[in-house]
Amino acid sequence: MKKEMFYVMLGFIFMFFLVLTSTTNATEINVAGGGASFDNVLKPIKEPFEKATGT
Repeated sequence: MKKEMFYVMLGFIFMFFLVLTSTTNATEINVAGGGASFDNVLKPIKEPFEKATGT
């Protein structure tokens, strides 16, 4: 029983560090699609994204 609990805790610790080290900040957004996706997705977030990233 103790051995299984050790492996479970080791797995949780590994996943925690994996998530902790894999976070990044986006400086570019790529969207593939036609005009409708640009109008509905990108237009509302374009100005705040450019303000936040300084581009």
